[in-house]
Amino acid sequence: MSSGYCSSKREMESITVQWERIEAHLRSHPALDESSKPFLNSGATEEEIVAAEAAVGVRFPEDFRASLERHNGQAREEVLLGMGALLSTREIVEQWGVWNELLEGGSFEEDFCSKPEPGVKANWWNSRWIPVTHDGGGDHDCIDMDPAEGGTVGQIIEMWHDDDIRPLRAPSFLSWLTAAASGLEDGTLVWEEGVGFFPKQQK
Repeated sequence: MSSGYCSSKREMESITVQWERIEAHLRSHPALDESSKPFLNSGATEEEIVAAEAAVGVRFPEDFRASLERHNGQAREEVLLGMGALLSTREIVEQWGVWNELLEGGSFEEDFCSKPEPGVKANWWNSRWIPVTHDGGGDHDCIDMDPAEGGTVGQIIEMWHDDDIRPLRAPSFLSWLTAAASGLEDGTLVWEEGVGFFPKQQK
């Protein structure tokens, strides 16, 4: 495999710092037992990442590739980041495939539009949105590889299956992960048994 497919050292180091913060919180949390059932999977191989990229037709941003190399999704179903469980490379392809099949089948005609925040295209679904979480009901946090004017390639948006809102959550996967690490540490994100970590004000 060409070394050109490897995540950059800078991105890997930055992602590692944030994951170490999250991992420390999980290890110390009184409601979790990381020794018996780790929350997170081990990292994806380069071959798994490249295969997922080929399946969805985009190269993932370097920060997300570095994250997958650290953790290829979750071993548990509760929410850790964003709207739902963090997806593995296999699950990314599966969830993307469900939506892309609907798109190619004509389910989302021109008048079937969303009401996005600035920087996000007014699509119901876009084949260059890469789901990274899933709440079990068809809703996702996505990496947006096709932003509208004023947006940033690789930004994180929310995609709701039955609501036309498309919130912009972060300018990159790294900034999204950093915000989650900070939320866990400062108590903004709190644990709800059987559900996961959610913003305190939503409890």
